[in-house]
Amino acid sequence: MTARATGTHVVSWALDPTPKSASRARHAVRDTLADRSWAAREIDSVLLVLSSLLNNAIVHACPPIVLTLEVGDHLRLCVRDGSPGKLVRREGVKGEIPTRGHGTWIIDTLADGCWINMLPDGGKEVWVAINRKHTPPARRLPFSVVSETRAQLNTAAYASIFALRNRFP
Repeated sequence: MTARATGTHVVSWALDPTPKSASRARHAVRDTLADRSWAAREIDSVLLVLSSLLNNAIVHACPPIVLTLEVGDHLRLCVRDGSPGKLVRREGVKGEIPTRGHGTWIIDTLADGCWINMLPDGGKEVWVAINRKHTPPARRLPFSVVSETRAQLNTAAYASIFALRNRFP
């Protein structure tokens, strides 16, 4: 169990292991953050991290899948699933565009923290913290590196969506 700050809004959704439920979850999170006056740029970063977490749970984990959103001055996302497997960081091959294994890189780039709670029932909770007005590390790099990082993030996001569409026609 993780301590919650006073004044934090908490919402949970049970999700089916399908891309459509992931899409509905992203829309619900977007609406919740917009209602709390989060800026579009902040919401975009949260949705990219959320997509990485949900894609991992849908492709690799076991139901039940539960998304919990805690939002206040900070944000915490939790994706709980029934799988005992941990997140795996895969190293890419230079010159190849990966279709899998880039979710942890996205989380490392955009989130302020990530931790995993292994549950007694054999499942796990993957938590991600994102501070409001977070400045990702890429924003502090020279423009050429920022552009390359954004291109890699976009490529990774589209590759992930493409892989899910092929897996769940």
